[in-house]
Amino acid sequence: MQKKHKIIFGLITLTGIGIYAYQRTRKKTTTGGSSQLNVLVNKNISAKFAKDNEKYISNLNPEAKATFVSFLNDISKLGYAVVITSGYRASKEQAALKKQNSKNASPGFSTHEYGIGLDINLVKDGKWINKKSPLATWNKTGVVDLAKNKYNMRWGGDFKGYLDPVHFDLGNKYDVNKLYSKALAIYGSASNIQGNKLKLV
Repeated sequence: MQKKHKIIFGLITLTGIGIYAYQRTRKKTTTGGSSQLNVLVNKNISAKFAKDNEKYISNLNPEAKATFVSFLNDISKLGYAVVITSGYRASKEQAALKKQNSKNASPGFSTHEYGIGLDINLVKDGKWINKKSPLATWNKTGVVDLAKNKYNMRWGGDFKGYLDPVHFDLGNKYDVNKLYSKALAIYGSASNIQGNKLKLV
């Protein structure tokens, strides 16, 4: 009798583990997270870049993550692999960039600080399209049109005074000035802001 009980208990335990594993897998693939990145986003690039892509996506603001994953997957449909070169950055990092180049956004006022901006390079047939590539080259890819017309994103190639063609953000949807004021009220100072955890709305 005891043996029978042990067998039944074992079956129940295994069933429970199976259900738990299934639910975790299902949750992981339905939350709009980096696990949904199309294989082309990480194709024809090194394992390091592929790993970095996952890291950059995971650190985006949760309210923006699904939009960027969808955007990157659509880029892959155009035949380009994507290498993300910058995503969320802390205010201290932004301050350092401002010191390096006065044309960079001031701390607290970059979309990167709120996890709603990405810098990307494109790769196709071994050729890279990056910050040094002409704006005309970027426009020919179809990525700029995709960003603006489907996702209402801002493109750094349109910025006045500092062209940044690798940059795409959700600044049209979320006002950085308002986000900064909101973040200050919560975190107290610019250096303490954790913008990728801030509720955007």
